[in-house]
Amino acid sequence: MSRRVVNTVPFLPGSRAYRPEEYPKPKPQLFRYRDGIPIPVDQESKFLAAEQAAAALAAASLGGSAAATAVIGSQPLPASGLAVGAATAAAAASQGAAMGAAMSSTPQWVTYDKKVLRFYAFFKEGVDDSPEENYRVRRCQILLYLEDGSLSIVEPKEDNSGLFQGTFLKRHKVVHPSGLGTIGPQHIAVDSNIEIYARTFHVIGCDAFTREFMQTKLGKSMGPDMPYPSDPHSQLIAAQQARDASRMHRPISAAQVAKAQSAHKFFSLDRKVLEFNAYWDDTDSLFGDVRLYKLQYYLSDDTLEIVEVLPRNCGRDPFPKFLRRMRLPKVTPMTGARPPTVEERERVSAYNWQDLGLGTRLRVFDRTLVLYDCDEFTREWGRQQGGLQEADFVPLQVPQFDQPYQPIMTIPPNVLGIGSDEDTLQNVYQLTPKPPRSDFNHFVQNDGKALRFGGRLLQQADGSPVEPADLERKFVISYHLAEDMISIFEPPFKTLGFEGGKFLERCKLAKPGTKERYRPQDLYLGARLVASGRLFELQEVDMYTLKYMEAYRRLYPMADSNTVVAKLRANLAVPVQEAAFRTALISPATPSTAVIGSQLQDILAKQGIRLAAQEIVTLARLLNPLASSLSDTLDVLNLLSALGL
Repeated sequence: MSRRVVNTVPFLPGSRAYRPEEYPKPKPQLFRYRDGIPIPVDQESKFLAAEQAAAALAAASLGGSAAATAVIGSQPLPASGLAVGAATAAAAASQGAAMGAAMSSTPQWVTYDKKVLRFYAFFKEGVDDSPEENYRVRRCQILLYLEDGSLSIVEPKEDNSGLFQGTFLKRHKVVHPSGLGTIGPQHIAVDSNIEIYARTFHVIGCDAFTREFMQTKLGKSMGPDMPYPSDPHSQLIAAQQARDASRMHRPISAAQVAKAQSAHKFFSLDRKVLEFNAYWDDTDSLFGDVRLYKLQYYLSDDTLEIVEVLPRNCGRDPFPKFLRRMRLPKVTPMTGARPPTVEERERVSAYNWQDLGLGTRLRVFDRTLVLYDCDEFTREWGRQQGGLQEADFVPLQVPQFDQPYQPIMTIPPNVLGIGSDEDTLQNVYQLTPKPPRSDFNHFVQNDGKALRFGGRLLQQADGSPVEPADLERKFVISYHLAEDMISIFEPPFKTLGFEGGKFLERCKLAKPGTKERYRPQDLYLGARLVASGRLFELQEVDMYTLKYMEAYRRLYPMADSNTVVAKLRANLAVPVQEAAFRTALISPATPSTAVIGSQLQDILAKQGIRLAAQEIVTLARLLNPLASSLSDTLDVLNLLSALGL
C-alpha cells in the first residue's frame, strides 16, 4: 500500500504560501433597516422577541396558553406579587396594550431619545481625622436615560467643600443588586433607598418630567419632595455666613470709609492724567536760562511727577525725572536729622488738581514753576469738573532770552562730480557713511526700460545763440526709468565735421536753478530741457515710448486721447470758433481731405488754441495707430467725427 507524501512549504520568512481563502474578512453589518428606520444589529433580537410576543398573544387569544410581559424601555416590569392565576388574568386584561407595544416598529432609542429621568438623592459618607465633623451628606442627582437604560450620577459642586465633585458615576448600565437585570425606573421611588455598587442612596425627590412619566407610563405615583438633611459641615457654613452677615451691619469706621473712597477713586479715575507744560525762569542768576518742564497730575491718587524737556544739543545731562511721582506739599518741610512722623506728614497740605491752572505759580521745593499750557484732555476736564471757560485756557508766552549763535549747516555742492548727490550727502549726515537706500521694486519693474527722444540744440542756457553748424546736429535723449537718469548721445555725421558719441554720461539731471530733477513726465514732444549748459528741444519720439506713455495715461495726460479730445472740444465750444476751425480745415487752400500734424498745430494756433506737439501726435494716433510724428497725415473728416463736430 503506497503512502502519499504531501509537500508542505516551511514557515520561513518570505516563503509562506498565499491562501486567498484566509484573507477575505468582510466587516460585520452595523445596521438593518425595518420600515425605513436603521436599527442596530444588537437590538434586532429585541424586535424579534417583540414579534414572538405578539404571536404568543395572538395564539392566546385563539385559545393558546402563552403569557406576555409588559415592557417599558428595556426593563420588564415586575409581577408585583400577583399569583399565577391573577397574572394570567392581568395578561389577558392588558392584551391590547401589549399587542400595540409588540406590533410597534419604532425602536426604543428613537422613542425615548433625549428623555432623561432625574431623581434627587443623597448618601452619608464618614469623615475621619476631622474634629469638626464625623460624617458628610453628599447631595447627588441620579440620571436615568430612557433610550438605552443607562444610568449616571452627578454631584453638583459646592464652594469650599474640599471634595472632588462633578461626575460621581459615569453613564452605563448598572446591574441590579439582586443580579437580575439592570436598574430601571421601576426600582426607584421617592423616600426609598436604592443600592448602587454597595453604596446606599436615599431618594428625596424628582423633577416634574420624571413625576409625570412615572405616573402616565408606569402608573406609579411619586411621593412629595423632601429636603436634604443637615450635617455638621453645612451647619458650620451656615454659622459662618451668619457671622459675615452680622459683620456687614456693624458701624463702619473712618479708616474703612477712607479706604473705600480711595479704592473707588482709584477704579473710577485710573489712567486719567492731567498734563501741563511749565517753565522755570532762572535768568536772574548767573548763566541762568529758561528751563522747560512737563507736569503730569494723576487723578487716581492725587500725585504728580515732573519731567524736564531738554532742547536738542543743549548739553545738559538727560536726567529721567526732575521730580518723581509723589504728593507735592505746598510748603517745603523743614529738613533735619529727625524724619517727620506719620501724623506730621498727614498734616502737611498737598497740591490738588483744583490748585492747577494756566498761570499758576507752582512751588516745587524752593523752585517756582509757571504753568503756561495744557493738553486737550486737561481742557475738557477743567470745563466739566472745574467749571472753567475757554478764556482760562489761553496759552501764556514763554520768556525768551538771547540764545548763543548757532551756525547754519549748509550742504556744499558736489563740485568734484564724484558719485551722486545722495552718496555725497551721506558724509554730511553721519560719521560713517552708508550707501543710500534705493527702491528695489522700482528698479526690478523698470530694469532695461528707457524712453528715447530725438532732439536738437536751440541755444545756450544763458540765452546766447549757438553756432549755425550746431543747429544741424541731432541728438538722442534717453531717460532710463530704472535709475531715473538721463543720457544724451550724438550720432556721428561726417558732413558736419563733428565726431559724435556721448554728449552727456548717464546721470540724474536737475532743472536749472532748482534742486528738482527731471521726471519722466517732463519729457514729451515739444518739451525743452537744459543739460551741460545747452538748451535742447525734443522733436522726435520712438514707437516704444509712445506705447509706454499710452499704457500709463494717468502719468502722461498728453498721451491720453480722451483728455486731448476733451480739451480741444472745450476750446471749440463756441459756435464761431467751431465754424472757423471747420473752415480752416476744409478750404480751397487745402483741396484734399488730409492735413499733416504741423498744419493742424498752426491752424489751432491761429484760433488761439495751444496744443503741444505730443498732443497733436496723440490725435494722429487716435485716427492712425502707426502715426508717430507731426509729419503724419490726418483725415479731416475722421478728425471732425472724433471731435464730434
